[in-house]
Amino acid sequence: MNSGILISFAQHTRGLELLKIAYGLFPEKKKERNVTAVHLSPDSNISESHAEKYESLSFTPLKELSKDLNVNLSTIYKTSTNITKDIVRIVNEGNYKLLLIGAARSFFSDDILGGKIRTILNETNCNTGILFSSQLQDIKNIHILFGREKDLELLQIAKRLAANYNSRLSIVDLNGSTNQPQIKQSLKKEKVKILTPVDWKQFDLILCDLDIWENHSEFRVDELPQGGGLLLIRSTDGFIIEA
Repeated sequence: MNSGILISFAQHTRGLELLKIAYGLFPEKKKERNVTAVHLSPDSNISESHAEKYESLSFTPLKELSKDLNVNLSTIYKTSTNITKDIVRIVNEGNYKLLLIGAARSFFSDDILGGKIRTILNETNCNTGILFSSQLQDIKNIHILFGREKDLELLQIAKRLAANYNSRLSIVDLNGSTNQPQIKQSLKKEKVKILTPVDWKQFDLILCDLDIWENHSEFRVDELPQGGGLLLIRSTDGFIIEA
């Protein structure tokens, strides 16, 4: 499978946030960090000159950030009459290791994914990260919402982010699962601080398995602080970007 990351965004501000996350998911000393950014415009009737201007406005900030982060950035821009369908096609044809996408729905919605992201998840088999944010800024304090052994995968992902951004990393034990013998043994060597749901407040980024978030409302965060974000992960193969 391709080791590159695909980010899909509507507003360039969200594209910048997704690019920051993408950079953080590569190994700290990896020389080739390949990211593809896709921006689809819903207006299929705009002129070619307007399309070129819109493409430049959409991607110029990302290209500047990619240079600062030493990321190899490729871009895809097109007008589309069915954005969701085209994103699904791009994901499936590109064979990417990971799709990162920004959520447009309100954080407080009963179905925070909404129809478009739900369709993308249903019609692709790609590892996916869905970012909810309140103008994501510095990633200095990362929390993992931990509820089962499978969430050890999240720890490896979070460790990459923490290494790249020199972040503090903590596990929030949602249900006492870190005391299970197998999990406890695995966590012994990690030296990660373990918090309870009642004593954690300060964070810049939360990582949580999508299934845990959707099926256990009691574990959800009530709100995101200004500058904070929530990254929901749908893992299809226990992915880690190769060194």
